[in-house]
Amino acid sequence: MFAFLKTLVAKYQTSYGKIVLVSLAMLGAIEATATPLSASRQLLEHPNYVAAVGPILTPLGYTRFCFAYGDQCKVSNPIFRPKRMAATKAMVKDLDIVNRSVNRAIRPQADAPGLLNDIWTIAPRAGDCDDYAVTKRAELLKKGWSSRALLLAKVVAPSGEDHLVLVARTRLGDFVLDNLSQRVLPAAQTNLRWVGLQSASNPHIWHRAAVRTTGV
Repeated sequence: MFAFLKTLVAKYQTSYGKIVLVSLAMLGAIEATATPLSASRQLLEHPNYVAAVGPILTPLGYTRFCFAYGDQCKVSNPIFRPKRMAATKAMVKDLDIVNRSVNRAIRPQADAPGLLNDIWTIAPRAGDCDDYAVTKRAELLKKGWSSRALLLAKVVAPSGEDHLVLVARTRLGDFVLDNLSQRVLPAAQTNLRWVGLQSASNPHIWHRAAVRTTGV
């Protein structure tokens, strides 16, 4: 059996010296015997983040996507520093539900070879990794997630193929929604090689990416 959304309660000391309680709902479908409680505590104490470490070219597929879906590519509040989303139980549940539902809804189908055929589409009947990623982002935006907390990322899959995933930025770390997995995983627990990530301040700007243990 799978155990969903395991909840931990951790105490944090604020800068004012008060103790606050933070509820962390563990993500994804985790088999009861697969992940011990100690591992969950370790994730809480040492969250990981996908950091921008240098500029890269914006993917052509994303540029074309923005011509077709301009409302999905708006720059919001550029003068304010991007904030991570609070990892409430409801928001964590959103990630799990959206990841699974979109993975089921879209039939896997690779694009034809060539950059001109790299077309990113929201909610197609059949599509490849970029279609899954932009669809999940669109669904989470409908649920109230901030656009600045939902970043598309270029990676290399374990098969060696170029791949696109969605990164959800929270105060307890960054989590990955991937059409190759029914589980929503912390960034460091994936088998992906990180290549590029959207800027949280301006989605039209992309950076080289790497997993870090400090917030960015």
